[in-house]
Amino acid sequence: SGVLAAPFVAARSLHDHVAAVARRLAENDLVQARQEVAKIVGRKTNALDMQGVSRAALESLAENASDGVVAPLFWGVLFGLPGIAGYKAINTLDSMIGHRTPRHAEFGRVAARLDDLANWLPARLT
Repeated sequence: SGVLAAPFVAARSLHDHVAAVARRLAENDLVQARQEVAKIVGRKTNALDMQGVSRAALESLAENASDGVVAPLFWGVLFGLPGIAGYKAINTLDSMIGHRTPRHAEFGRVAARLDDLANWLPARLT
């Protein structure tokens, strides 16, 4: 079951992206650091200073550690592989339609609330 669960736990890619930001910050290369952090955040990065880039990378690391590692493992411990798959389904629904758009307003709101509930305790454990 551990082999089947491994694809549901995302840690390596996140590490690589945050490490790339950290390298650019260590080199005092703000332009490249902004470009690297833009790959992992959903906001504009062209006005961020060094501290802002660092903060954005750490916020993304924390959120993605919870969503990609802690929460799947949490639900896996409680319910096994079905718990992990169920969590990932909820998380994916929120990512795809959880935003309030006219087309998916009601269904999207349900997906977003389910994701909030599924992440509440794992986020506090992160």
